[in-house]
Amino acid sequence: MQQTEGKSSRLSYIDVLRCVAILGVILVHCAQYGSGELGIPIFFTNIIHDGDRGVQLFFLMSAFTIWMTFSRHKLCEKKASSNFYIRRFFRIAPMFYLAMAYYLVEDGVRSGISMWNIVATTFFAHGISPYWINSVVPGGWTIAVEMSFYVGVPLMVKFVKDIKSATLVLLGSVLLKAVLQKIFEAHMLIPSRELWNDYLFQYFPGQIPIFMMGIILYYIFIDGKTAIATLFAIITPMLLLEKINAVTFVDVGLLLWGFFFMGVAFLLHEFVRENRGTRFLAYIGKISYSMYLTQFAVLHWLERFNLLDTVGLSGPWRPILNFGLRYSLVCAATVLVSSLTYKFVEKPFIAFGNSLIKRREGLSA
Repeated sequence: MQQTEGKSSRLSYIDVLRCVAILGVILVHCAQYGSGELGIPIFFTNIIHDGDRGVQLFFLMSAFTIWMTFSRHKLCEKKASSNFYIRRFFRIAPMFYLAMAYYLVEDGVRSGISMWNIVATTFFAHGISPYWINSVVPGGWTIAVEMSFYVGVPLMVKFVKDIKSATLVLLGSVLLKAVLQKIFEAHMLIPSRELWNDYLFQYFPGQIPIFMMGIILYYIFIDGKTAIATLFAIITPMLLLEKINAVTFVDVGLLLWGFFFMGVAFLLHEFVRENRGTRFLAYIGKISYSMYLTQFAVLHWLERFNLLDTVGLSGPWRPILNFGLRYSLVCAATVLVSSLTYKFVEKPFIAFGNSLIKRREGLSA
């Protein structure tokens, strides 16, 4: 496969995958508002709960696209690392800061949020505390994890240069996650077991393996069958050992979801092309970052105006219909709001970051 992707191919699978990710995330959050999952059969609630894996799909595709970008821009060149940080800052920070400002004043200054909490969130360091990681921006843990990954990317790119090195780092990250899990489960640093368990899933070490699988996906696209054979030759024995309880510390669920997403990405790349059917899905993928940050505001206001439950829950199918209408309304409203923030916040600052890089390169020429 070719190392670089054309615009049409990008629209056909990368943005479509981001669309799948955000629709899954909104699905699970819809179940936390209004009547929630009341009356919905277990089969459907299981599907709803799996929607939160959309976050891992975001992480995987983020690593994949960053490695693809590195291959294009030859990041070993002068100022490559600083240019990378400039691009990422102006891609992530402006919309995140807008979300911070909004959620802090949504119901007045939210209780229990200290100045240090706000400062840490401003510098994307809110992932260091289970009390801070989601307190200012709902779902803000994903931004903390993403920015933590960005910090290490320029260093990683010097060492992770092929499928073998990427797979070895994946194995190391799985081991690190497992060891830290055992230590921190035995030695809690806060009194709340529930909050601590959530934190151990959401903090950066817990998500490193899924980023590495995104990098591996890139090398699969480059090396094809050779890369796939190498990957499965290393990973399969570990999965089999866990299945027969020879090892019990591996988070097999995370790895299996990662493999699943890698397969979906590979298939979409091969078979989906830009057309009217995928163009709208690709557009949703483009605005998915804004959608992630605005969905909670949309849910808040729809609940405030009693618009989340429009059908009575009596009867076997009414709870499903009610949830389906809620989900459709939330998605539509979130797309509308996010289209505005994408146009007036995201795009201008992305353009500003790119122009800043061009000016720096011009001065050094």
